[in-house]
Amino acid sequence: MGRRTPMLWGVLGLGLVALALGLFLGRCDSFGLFPLVVTAYVAGTGLLGGALILRYRPGAVASVLVLLCVVAAAFLGGVLAFSVAFARCFEF
Repeated sequence: MGRRTPMLWGVLGLGLVALALGLFLGRCDSFGLFPLVVTAYVAGTGLLGGALILRYRPGAVASVLVLLCVVAAAFLGGVLAFSVAFARCFEF
């Protein structure tokens, strides 16, 4: 595996996350796409976390911390995207 390969995976992961967020926030009636959006978001987050671990090769504890940080950032990003979409699509 080349030195750049993990970062290419990370860029692919970021692209999947951006695609998922764009699909989710771009349309108010995207509930039919929801499984695809969630799959792309989770796969992109997994690729990004895996790329960070493979690139920098931290120890076991640091790897767990990196994964926890990536999961926390993904969760907060998902909650923020859902809140924005809910506020935009459903007016009170």
